[in-house]
Amino acid sequence: MKKSPPDTGIAKAIAIAGSQVKLAALIGANQQMVSYWNKAGIVSDTGMCAAIERETGVRCEELNRNEDWATLRLVLCAPDRDNFAASDDTQPPVGGSVDDSPLAKMVA
Repeated sequence: MKKSPPDTGIAKAIAIAGSQVKLAALIGANQQMVSYWNKAGIVSDTGMCAAIERETGVRCEELNRNEDWATLRLVLCAPDRDNFAASDDTQPPVGGSVDDSPLAKMVA
């Protein structure tokens, strides 16, 4: 009897990698997570979708059809995405200025 091709994106990625263990090693995950995705038929972590696509060529759209990949790809694949300064990376001190802190008063 001829074996039928995988019917989900994650099953296809596992077949390309050779096994759940090999796919997990390629993407920096554990085999249990790959098994969970395989049983669910969907990769719920968009970052892992991108890693699987890089390692196996199986497109993110096949791995998780519920995400808006057109928009995500604009952000994730932007050539200068690592140069964006996030506006909320640093937060001002809570409760006043730095000069009002107990440490500042002890030093002064």
